[in-house]
Amino acid sequence: MVLATITTTLENFLNPQGNDIDMDMLNVSGRGDARESETDAIFVDEEVAEMGAEAIQPDLQERAVPVVVGKGGVPRRAGKGKVADSWDDDLIEKVQEANLKERNPNHGLTALKPGKDIGQSRRTSLFSVHRAFSELKNKFDLSGDIWLQDKYQALCATLERTFLFSSQTSLIDQHLQNNDLPEPSFDQNGPTEPIQNETLDIQKAKTDVIEATIELRQLLEGPMKLVLPEVCLYHIPLFNHADHQPNSLISFSDLATKCSLLEHDLKRIIRYAAIHHRVFIEPTKGFVAHTAASRLMAENPVAGHLLSLTFDECWPAHNHAVEAISQRSTLANISGYAIANNTGPLNTFQYLSKHKERATSFAFSMGTTSKASLDALSIHFPWSDLCTTQDCSSLVVDVGGSKGHVSLHLARIYPDLKFIVQDLQEVIDGAADHLISLTQDSQDAAIKDRIEFAPHDMFEEQPVKNSDVYLLRYVLHDWGD
Repeated sequence: MVLATITTTLENFLNPQGNDIDMDMLNVSGRGDARESETDAIFVDEEVAEMGAEAIQPDLQERAVPVVVGKGGVPRRAGKGKVADSWDDDLIEKVQEANLKERNPNHGLTALKPGKDIGQSRRTSLFSVHRAFSELKNKFDLSGDIWLQDKYQALCATLERTFLFSSQTSLIDQHLQNNDLPEPSFDQNGPTEPIQNETLDIQKAKTDVIEATIELRQLLEGPMKLVLPEVCLYHIPLFNHADHQPNSLISFSDLATKCSLLEHDLKRIIRYAAIHHRVFIEPTKGFVAHTAASRLMAENPVAGHLLSLTFDECWPAHNHAVEAISQRSTLANISGYAIANNTGPLNTFQYLSKHKERATSFAFSMGTTSKASLDALSIHFPWSDLCTTQDCSSLVVDVGGSKGHVSLHLARIYPDLKFIVQDLQEVIDGAADHLISLTQDSQDAAIKDRIEFAPHDMFEEQPVKNSDVYLLRYVLHDWGD
């Protein structure tokens, strides 16, 4: 509710009339020729407006019209501007009223152009945010509200980063043009060094842009992606760093004691994870707090399963992939995974069947990572055509279906389908209980009755005959042709 109010207040502030404004009407004459503005106007008090400057002061109590125009469009300081009575919905109308021309001729009027340059746009945007939040605090008596203050600071910080990105990319672009350098490119003939002849300001601009784009990517990907890429993160679940971290600050010393680690070792791990992956944060020197990613690791068991998949299964296999490929074999037990784990004659899944804890973690991880294209599966196959008569019930055999996440997704959409989920015994152990935990909602109560689990090795004869669909999803790619 408050966020919606913030948005509405910002929109009302920037466009009080709620429609497109013909800014040519703001060319209200005063002494000399007034400047025309082509964009929404922000007005400032003449007393804080320097000669030719676009002064946007966030502590103004009034929105006012400065006198900064002169003959030939040359800005100059004149007499004190006419202060607007208020900054309510009537402001633009007040500026446009013809009777403003009848005021003291020394009190000229003009409107600033927020889009004139990046610096002015930045000041205008920050000013707008400040006034919107000030209005909220006054309207809802939120002067002491910490949450609102945090949102205000976060929004201002976002605006600062936005304009920093814009200004620094412009600087880099100008550097490339001035030095007749090629544009950075992913093309095979693109420059090896994307930005050459770097000066100190160009080096800083490049660093600022890289950091800004990394932050944007991490925000869009979400906290789950932050916890996967680097080896330092492996130590966090291993020593239960996240589990021991409360929802408030804790010192490195206390956290090290809880994790049974040396403090200097813990600091190196946590600080690296915080700087590079936003896993934990050190808001005060020597103290640690959660971020979205570290809290996810502490509270969401799926994150632990994914880390286990990454570090225990995938990474060792990747390290031996070249060795396996060099043997030019299509056998399932000649793979990077087999070499890394010394599986002997066993393939990956046979080996996992001997290690129940790893097999369970692997199954849950597969259920999470393979959810990405479920919408495509449910939409682009004519499931609804399987049943064309009343009281019809079609059967789908989900081969290698793990814990049943695909069948559950389809069952929620197509009530006429029944499912048998087949996988190795060690994989489906506990799957029925897991399914029950996912169908606690009253709307899902009947779904679990349409899904059953059955142990089956896909290389053995299929025991279920005459099923309407045999679904093999994310299965065949695991095996050689």
